[in-house]
Amino acid sequence: MTKFSFEVPIKHLSAFDDLQDFTFVLSYLCENPVYERYLREKANEGLSSIWIDNSFNELETSEPLDFLLYQRTLLNASRIIAPDHPKWGTDEILNSYRHTKAHISSDYIIVVVSSMEMYKQARAEGARNFAVSYWTREGFTFEELKSIPQVHFLGLLNIPELQEVRPISCDTSMPVKLAMKGMSLTDWAKEAYPHIHTKDLGKHGMDFFNAELTLDEIKLARRNTWELKETVNTKA
Repeated sequence: MTKFSFEVPIKHLSAFDDLQDFTFVLSYLCENPVYERYLREKANEGLSSIWIDNSFNELETSEPLDFLLYQRTLLNASRIIAPDHPKWGTDEILNSYRHTKAHISSDYIIVVVSSMEMYKQARAEGARNFAVSYWTREGFTFEELKSIPQVHFLGLLNIPELQEVRPISCDTSMPVKLAMKGMSLTDWAKEAYPHIHTKDLGKHGMDFFNAELTLDEIKLARRNTWELKETVNTKA
């Protein structure tokens, strides 16, 4: 079963809370008081696993390690994604892992890998948890992805990939972004799963996390979210 965490505009966190399987924290948003309060509530509940992301996808650079470690302590997070960059080679990824491991156990670290060779070398150094970004996943075969134990998908490319690989978890904003364009999952499939970047959202522009959705957009986003979970996790 694939567990999901959905990135949504901050004003609508509560509208999607019941659909979240775990809490995927975008570190760069932690200074927003509404977002911080929501995260504190999740931490105090103790009912959801909390992961700290390094926010590369949003910032095009990773947050500093000391900030990620601070947020992990503050929220009692069970995982942090070590700093990474899709253009980093194996040496840079391994150095990031080593620096992170100097502060916390490998059990708490997710290493982002962009090739099978990178994965094998990181595992040989003791890394236990791995993620593959949508930026680089097309460079892997499905069989390669399935061979990475408990792999996490950073971002969503398409539904068939999820159904075939069955990653342990996936974080994505795609169901909400589709709704912001008035699209259902069926519409998305008919168009061969184009990737919707934040800049493609017209009136919402680069302000995705501060967007205010209409009631119809919320309803469609919730339906997309529910249908994604059902479609992926009920395939025979």
